[in-house]
Amino acid sequence: MKDVVAGLIRHGKVEHAFLGIEGKTLTPRIAQLFHLPVSSGVLVATVRQDSGAAQAGLKASTNEVTVEGESWPAGGDVIVKVDGQPVPTVDRLIDLIGAKKPGDKIDVEIVRGTSHQTLTVKLGRQP
Repeated sequence: MKDVVAGLIRHGKVEHAFLGIEGKTLTPRIAQLFHLPVSSGVLVATVRQDSGAAQAGLKASTNEVTVEGESWPAGGDVIVKVDGQPVPTVDRLIDLIGAKKPGDKIDVEIVRGTSHQTLTVKLGRQP
């Protein structure tokens, strides 16, 4: 809260960091059904064109699967860590990105298929 007030006083506005994805929290049940090598993380549903996530090479889902009446993104990356911190939920991802500034670089550990990769993402400004 202090940072928001200080930013407003200094600049008249506050800019928030933006990764450039929409995601959904992975549950252990969905991980099992999708045969994923991890049981928690954030399924990448979409990647916004020209975002830091797109430039770093994050992959969006290629399919949407309905399980018990709920839609799930499938075939894309799963974000499991940001700067070494576990990302078990979308809320945690939002908190980690929210602690950064536009222009900051973060290391995003993903699972793609069966392999783990780390991508460096330069955060943009939230539109």
